[in-house]
Amino acid sequence: MAFCSKVGGKIRSWFKRLDEYLLNNTKTAITAVSRFKVIIDSPVVDILTTMIPGSLDDKIKEALRKAVNLSIDRLIVLSGCNDLVTTQDKLLCYANFLSGLPKEVRDAQLFKFASLITKELDESRFDQKEYDLVTQSVYTTETF
Repeated sequence: MAFCSKVGGKIRSWFKRLDEYLLNNTKTAITAVSRFKVIIDSPVVDILTTMIPGSLDDKIKEALRKAVNLSIDRLIVLSGCNDLVTTQDKLLCYANFLSGLPKEVRDAQLFKFASLITKELDESRFDQKEYDLVTQSVYTTETF
């Protein structure tokens, strides 16, 4: 019984740390990655512009561009896209890499991408595992 109490306490503590800022950043990241997922099936000329919703404030758009750039660098290690310079080229290469993966692996990569973007937008206030959990939770409970 002590184990359940301890786990329950950790879960309550974690949920108290969630705030509107983190949830908004997670939703923004998931929206961007959802748009990227569409691009995997039909690449377009300016992939980064397509990923970023036009309705976002310019400051948020710039932060999202920076977050995408930093996050894509962490994801492309195994994709063969490491030598590319521009974010656009990296994203196109990564999209091609993802399109050749099984759906389950692709979805896992896209969740990680959204989680990494969320962490960057949220200024890395928490550990990566917490961003992974929030991203999965928001994606599961929201309709995008």
